[in-house]
Amino acid sequence: MERQRVQCIAKGRPGNWEAICLDFDICVQGASFEEVKSLLTEAIDSYVEFAQTADIETRKRLLSRRAPPHVVIAERLGVWLYKLKKLWRNGEEHRDFVAACPA
Repeated sequence: MERQRVQCIAKGRPGNWEAICLDFDICVQGASFEEVKSLLTEAIDSYVEFAQTADIETRKRLLSRRAPPHVVIAERLGVWLYKLKKLWRNGEEHRDFVAACPA
């Protein structure tokens, strides 16, 4: 089965990272980029697996849930600024990535 790809963004510094899946509004925290990327992928898999067991209306609602527009704009702007100028307060690092999704 081919897996879809969903948009994700992570930000943080050594020992304190967070990541969000913009397509499902799912967030995780961890100590490193690699940890939050792995945790978020697991959370996405669990979320989609649960959604697929729900009735049709609930499944549609769960699988079409997105992060609020202001969150998407703020997160993408943070990545853009980091990549463009490598400027971000408190020395935070920002990365965008795609995660495989079973939906």
